[in-house]
Amino acid sequence: MRSFFNLILATVFMMSLFACGSDDNGKDSLFEEPEMIYVKGGMLGINNHDIYSNVKVSSFNISKYEITQGQWEAVMGTTQREQMESAGRDRLYGEGYNYPIHYVNCWEAQEFCNKLNTLTGKNYRLPTKEEWEYAARGGEKRKGYTYSGNDNIDKVAWYNINSKGVTHKVGTKRSNELGIHDMTGNVSEWCSDSYVDFNPFDVRYVCGGGWGDNILNCRIANSYHLTGIYKREGNLGFRVVLP
Repeated sequence: MRSFFNLILATVFMMSLFACGSDDNGKDSLFEEPEMIYVKGGMLGINNHDIYSNVKVSSFNISKYEITQGQWEAVMGTTQREQMESAGRDRLYGEGYNYPIHYVNCWEAQEFCNKLNTLTGKNYRLPTKEEWEYAARGGEKRKGYTYSGNDNIDKVAWYNINSKGVTHKVGTKRSNELGIHDMTGNVSEWCSDSYVDFNPFDVRYVCGGGWGDNILNCRIANSYHLTGIYKREGNLGFRVVLP
């Protein structure tokens, strides 16, 4: 009986090894759902091409960190290096489980959300520009900082002066008032909408500034621009929201 019991234990142990493999950084390769931060809704003053208005933003949840390479591979099945090759590039800007995914176009980011929804039964999506900006400014807890979480950019962001030309592990800089990291710097982030004067099927807003941007382009007020939906760049990633 004892031999049979030991055989059962050994079998369970071997099955666990196959089910819980690790990546090169020793991180469990099983799927991990993004950690989310609740953002209570409120009013946001916006400036769209010198048109000023107040917009009511409903409550939502937003991922605490930019989507990492580990999360991407677990959901999509492709590595950061494969994304680089798909983009026709030959250089990675940071590689590792907890580094932000880059070389991802807007359609791929949306496909990640779709597959994440299939895995979880939830309704993840890309943020709108207004949701992104409202969260970056700190929502109802905002203190009017120039950058997301501080007026001193070095405390909250990886940008062209301190990044050494690469991305860094998510969450290594201070968070903003809501506890969200890297909304300034590291990688710029896809949003789901575009300016009405452009073909909505061709471009989307990108927000936040990345590791290669200067302090002016990283300011929350200046950190968004329109980018073609098929564009894959070494400083372009995303995060997700959950209504």
